[in-house]
Amino acid sequence: MNLDLYILGAGNVCSALIDNLANRGFVIDNHNISIKLIANSRKHIFNKKGISLSDLRLFLNRRVISGQSSNINLTDNLNRKLDNRSIIIDVTASDNTTETLLYGKKSGYNIVLANKKPLVKSQADFNSITKGNTGYRATVGTRLTIISQIKSGDISANNIEYAYGCFSGSLGYIFQKVNEGTPFSEAVKFAHKNKYTEPNPKEDLSGYDVARKLLIVMRTMGLKAEMDNINITPVFPEKFNGYNADKFINNCKELDNAIKDMADRASKENKVLKYLAWYRDGNLNAGITAVDKESAIGKQIGSEKLFVYKEMLSETDNSIKATEAGAGPVATAKDIILDIEDIIQLD
Repeated sequence: MNLDLYILGAGNVCSALIDNLANRGFVIDNHNISIKLIANSRKHIFNKKGISLSDLRLFLNRRVISGQSSNINLTDNLNRKLDNRSIIIDVTASDNTTETLLYGKKSGYNIVLANKKPLVKSQADFNSITKGNTGYRATVGTRLTIISQIKSGDISANNIEYAYGCFSGSLGYIFQKVNEGTPFSEAVKFAHKNKYTEPNPKEDLSGYDVARKLLIVMRTMGLKAEMDNINITPVFPEKFNGYNADKFINNCKELDNAIKDMADRASKENKVLKYLAWYRDGNLNAGITAVDKESAIGKQIGSEKLFVYKEMLSETDNSIKATEAGAGPVATAKDIILDIEDIIQLD
């Protein structure tokens, strides 16, 4: 059997995905994998016979390749889909792929996403993109099996009393150091230096990324909600929004005393600080919160990703942990491969 891939995005995740495919001889579950299209934000290449590995490498290195075309023609080449099973894979970080994904769904493609942004647009867009065989486990945390468990029918928003997500390894690390007594600014500086955070830590500490993940999880459970329904409280004040990375990191010292006071108050109550996204009493929130030190979420360590929920008729919490540590392009590529395997089995 043959399986054709059409890849949107030509960055580090795409490179890791191609490395993974090359290492397995471009075979997944006895299906021969052929990459028919690869696109970045400006141009793409399409080859109905499959793009060679050497040309893929050249394109990823931004070299000029024979046959590359403006993205104005992208949907024309999607219309040239063969009878083989075909998957569009979105490994961009773009707001602008939604229309392409919707077009692909209407044209009979399956879809795999590592890009969260199309899934937090309107509820209608989410429903259309995720209808049928769509994989998106990497959007809520690499090596975290929440989406597959929800899809198996194990978890539904109708039966949930509350749910808490520690979806960000960088925020998990920063607040563990704060709970241990490290000044907030020093924890942020170390996390940034060691590339645990985004190039500008403001992106992590704004809370929007974990809020997107919560929305995707709860929508998958069946909750009807929009991003505007989430009460997001960033770690920093509004004036930090305009800061570049260096200025942001340098000014985090202004927050040290307030966050230390929060951590001290929590400690006196046998609690610890976490930056979480959560659902409770019909409300969606993201922000710093103090949790019992001995609770499942309180025992979360460092960059460990964790989802905890309680069903209405249950007396205890249920926990879903990442199956292995790590993040970044290689871990994301592994999750994409798992989604492709799922689609092969279901299609």
